[in-house]
Amino acid sequence: MQATNCTRCAETFEEGQETYHCSHNCTFCKECTETMNSICQNCGETLVRVEQ
Repeated sequence: MQATNCTRCAETFEEGQETYHCSHNCTFCKECTETMNSICQNCGETLVRVEQ
């Protein structure tokens, strides 16, 4: 099951929206990912793009 909200800003994701995940499945929107330089704020891993 995929997350429905950004871990950082709580934005609700729409179907087909780009989201970004680390290997622990933390999920972020594009804007937050860019702000964090593609590094997960929780574990320090690189975030990769996934489509919802």
